[in-house]
Amino acid sequence: MARPIKKGIDYFPLDVNFLQDLKVRKVRRSCGDQAPLILLCVLAHVYQDEGYYLAWDEDVCFMIAEDTGVSEELVLHTVARAAAVGFFAQQLWQDQRILTSHGIQARYAKAAYQKMDHSLRADLVLLPGNVPAEGCQCASS
Repeated sequence: MARPIKKGIDYFPLDVNFLQDLKVRKVRRSCGDQAPLILLCVLAHVYQDEGYYLAWDEDVCFMIAEDTGVSEELVLHTVARAAAVGFFAQQLWQDQRILTSHGIQARYAKAAYQKMDHSLRADLVLLPGNVPAEGCQCASS
C-alpha cells in the first residue's frame, strides 16, 4: 500500500518585517506580547497540516496553547483578533472556523508548485480568479 501524499509543506518563508506588520502590531497591542508567538505557531500548523488552511477546533486550540505555554483563552482571543484585523480571512473564520488568507495561499502555492498534488479546495480559495498559482489546479473537495 502506497504512503499517502503529504498535503502540507516542510517550511514556509517568513518576512523579515513580520513583527512590524500593521496587522501583527494590532494583534499584539490587543492580545499582549505572546501574540506574535501564537500567530507563528498557528502559521506552522497551517503550513504543516493542509498547507494553506487550518480547520479550527478545540484540539487545535489546545495544541497551540501547549506549544506556546499560554492559555487556550489567549490563543482563541488572539486568533479572533487576527481575523478581525485581516491577518486571517475573517469571513471564513466566522462562517467555517477556517484559518487562511490570501498571503498564506500564495506562499503555499509557490512552495508547493513542484509537489505532485498541489490542488486547493475550491470553496476556500482566496486568490484572484480562483487560480492559486501558475499551473495549480483547484480541487472540488
